[in-house]
Amino acid sequence: MYDFFRVVVFMKGAQGIFELVSSVLVALIPLRTIVALVDHFTEDELFNDPNDFIATHVHDFAHSISLGGKEFAALYLFLHGIVKLGLAIGLLSGKRWVYPVALIVMGLLILYQIYRIWLHHSLLLTGATLFDCFVVYLIGREYLITEARIRNA
Repeated sequence: MYDFFRVVVFMKGAQGIFELVSSVLVALIPLRTIVALVDHFTEDELFNDPNDFIATHVHDFAHSISLGGKEFAALYLFLHGIVKLGLAIGLLSGKRWVYPVALIVMGLLILYQIYRIWLHHSLLLTGATLFDCFVVYLIGREYLITEARIRNA
C-alpha cells in the first residue's frame, strides 16, 4: 500500500507542476488569443453538432472570462501548484512534520473547492475534489502507520 501512496503523491506533485506551467501560460497569453484558440478548436464540432456538451461549455466559458478572472485563474493555479508540489516533495521525502501540515492544507483546499463547486457546479472540480479527498485519506492513513511504527520501534 505504501507504493500506492507514493504513486498518488507523485501524481499530486505532477499535477502541481502542470498547474504551475498552466499559471504561467494563462498569465502570459492574452485573453483574446485564448478565446481565438478556443474558437478555432471548437468551431468544427459546434458546426457539426451545435449542442455538443463539451464544445459548448468550453466555448461559453472562454467567452465569459474577464481580464480579472484570467488574472485570478493564473494566481490560483500558481499558488495551488506551489502548495501541491511542496507537499508532494515533503511527503515523498518522508518528513514526519509534513503529514499533519499536508492534512490541514489539503483540507483547506478541499473546503475552498467545495465552495467553488457550490457557486459554479463544475463537474471537473467535483472530480478533482473527490480525488483530493482520497489523497487526504491516504495521507492520514500513512501518517497513522508511520506514527505506529515509530511508537513500536
